[in-house]
Amino acid sequence: MGKLKKAFNSVRVRLFITLSLVILLIIVFLILVNNFVFGQFYIYSKTKALKSVYEIVNNYYNGAQDINLEMQLERLAINNNFDILIKNNQNVNVYTSNKDFFVALGQMKEMTSKLDNNIGEVIENEKNFTIKKIKDSKNDITYILLSATLDNDYLLYIRIPITSIQESVKISNNFLYLMARIYHSNFCCDCILCI
Repeated sequence: MGKLKKAFNSVRVRLFITLSLVILLIIVFLILVNNFVFGQFYIYSKTKALKSVYEIVNNYYNGAQDINLEMQLERLAINNNFDILIKNNQNVNVYTSNKDFFVALGQMKEMTSKLDNNIGEVIENEKNFTIKKIKDSKNDITYILLSATLDNDYLLYIRIPITSIQESVKISNNFLYLMARIYHSNFCCDCILCI
């Protein structure tokens, strides 16, 4: 017992305990930031990207540029990992970025009716567009979904799954837990053995 008391009075042990507590507090802080801030920041940045793509698509349909429209829309969808659907005034699909994804017309009708029926959490609501967070009950995936009316009265729908951010947070937290366990098992146990 006297050896243990003497060891805790040593500067080396005090410094080690202080350093260990600081490292563990940093890990706990990072886990909290991952769980409560990172997801919100991801939604914020994707909402900005959705608005930017809306503006770009609207400019394309205003005929301001002489471009290959389908190629430009495909590039936007791929670069942003978005699924894009554009319908004309007669509710006919003009463009679909992912043909396999929107094969079932019923799925698209359900998605648009969710927007119209105030289902989901509204992230942003402007004159020409609405952005919502919607959970698809069929496949249990949550999406950020933009519904907009272009200047030519075409309907634009853009959606992006947010399950990827949830997976990223889970992987990051698992890594932090692993780092804490490795630190604890390698350094804390060694320090106790040194005493």
